[in-house]
Amino acid sequence: MKKRNKRHWRGGKKMKTIKFNGTHYEIGLKQGKFYKKEKLKLRKKIDKKLLDKQIEIYKKFYPEHLEKLKGISDAMKEPLEKVQFNFIAFPLQQLKRKIKRENGCTIFGIKTNETTIVGRNYDWVPITQRIFEINTINLHGKIYFIAVSDMGIWKNKKDSFIYDIVDAINKEGLYIGLTFAYDNHYNYGVWPTDMISLIAENCKNIKEVKEKFKKIPLACPKNFFIADKKGEFCIIEHTSKKFKVIKPKDNFLIQTNNYLDKELSKEDVVLKEKPENDTYIRYYEILQAINHYKKKLTLNKVKKILDNPKTHLFEKQKLMKTIWTLALDMKNKKYRLYYNLQNKIKHKNLSLEF
Repeated sequence: MKKRNKRHWRGGKKMKTIKFNGTHYEIGLKQGKFYKKEKLKLRKKIDKKLLDKQIEIYKKFYPEHLEKLKGISDAMKEPLEKVQFNFIAFPLQQLKRKIKRENGCTIFGIKTNETTIVGRNYDWVPITQRIFEINTINLHGKIYFIAVSDMGIWKNKKDSFIYDIVDAINKEGLYIGLTFAYDNHYNYGVWPTDMISLIAENCKNIKEVKEKFKKIPLACPKNFFIADKKGEFCIIEHTSKKFKVIKPKDNFLIQTNNYLDKELSKEDVVLKEKPENDTYIRYYEILQAINHYKKKLTLNKVKKILDNPKTHLFEKQKLMKTIWTLALDMKNKKYRLYYNLQNKIKHKNLSLEF
């Protein structure tokens, strides 16, 4: 294997935080320089009709992202249309082809006697352990936030790393993370990871998040778990054209990879396409753990629950591994990331200080 950027092929290197500061365009410039250095592979063939539809939506709902793409284009010295297509339209082409992927993530929240605790496992292809990053995003005129990026990887291709984020916590104490939904429909709309950025940089609480989802179309189905500093939390289950808000019952919520809402579950194909998927098993393993710990759940106990190799919650397979685990104390603004380093679980406290 060729020698790579040490930051991404860190092996035994310590986890680093990559800082992005400035306007959307300036952040795009910094990201574009990295893409150029890493020789990011851009698709040459452009579906103009698809791109025009996507640009129309982004202009209306997230024009700042188009400014970031302009920065990426200028830094890479690639045509703007080509960059736009690869970042906001090409993913929809992938959905059309119904490229099947094995996915498994778990997020849960519970109100304890003193606070609200959120736990999250991110399971993905093993290579992600070597490339995922912590990003801090300080956008001019927006809410500062910290995010975890899997670098957009889903195959072992070293020329395809992009700054996609799947978990974010902002300065206002708002958390948003996503899990995969087994639904084959798609729509013209904002890409889910872009939606996370949009939410993190603009929203202070759950009410504001709901308003964004009411107005903004989503490109493909995903489930979002949202919690805020007041200790409120909910799940937004999204098909390609509609969404449902799932509220806590008995002070807890659990989201794996199947729809909880009865109406949306009609589109769910997890048991048809992946009957071996353990989404329902993971749900009940979390439920069992919640009932065991009751109101005394702590951040350390979250790690014990989600990183227990005797359960289906902790993945250690050839094609799927648990990459990171988040344990969040929402009211006290304590956020902890657990990750594997040289076969040892390490942890990093995430700080929202500049």
